[in-house]
Amino acid sequence: MDALSNFESIEYGPAPESGGPAIDWIRKHGGEFGHFIGGRFVKRKDVPRFESRNPATGELLAAVAQGSSEDVGEAVACAREAQPSWQEAGGAFRARCLYALARSVQKNSRLLAVLETL
Repeated sequence: MDALSNFESIEYGPAPESGGPAIDWIRKHGGEFGHFIGGRFVKRKDVPRFESRNPATGELLAAVAQGSSEDVGEAVACAREAQPSWQEAGGAFRARCLYALARSVQKNSRLLAVLETL
């Protein structure tokens, strides 16, 4: 048997992760997502959105706000405003914040992996 024939005959086992918790998370958040600017989620009704669909089924997963140049400008302005206090907070505080963020990503890695796959 050659490699191509062997590849075509491979049977795959079941996927170990269910999409259910990720889809529940999307629904819990209303299936509509805006931007995170200035320490808060911004949901604007007047912005264009794009649809995020499950590539396996075509099912609509969520509507996601498209960022405009104004959104980028606002985010940059907020980041510039926050930068001095972040810098003055000291390295140990920044390290704790970044560690907490990394730990949260690690804790939710399975959910994040399924969301990214969907």
